[in-house]
Amino acid sequence: MNPQVMEHKWVEHVRAWQASGLTQKAYAQAHGLRAASLSYWVGRGRAASVKQAKFVLATVALAADGEHHPCTGQHGRLARSQPRRVT
Repeated sequence: MNPQVMEHKWVEHVRAWQASGLTQKAYAQAHGLRAASLSYWVGRGRAASVKQAKFVLATVALAADGEHHPCTGQHGRLARSQPRRVT
């Protein structure tokens, strides 16, 4: 099988696995695949996603204590959250 056809086949399996809600092992067993091979292609897809990821920096204005915050409609101190990656 040529490498492009094989890659396409595995990309389709990875997408189908993600949509299935099954574990990798259960999906592989149901489709006659080796679980280790599916895991390899899932990891390969994640690595490619990281290489292609685009990061966005955003400036966020926070209201001071006691001031009205226009985005949340709340007064007072906003809860702090962990930084999040936007892709």
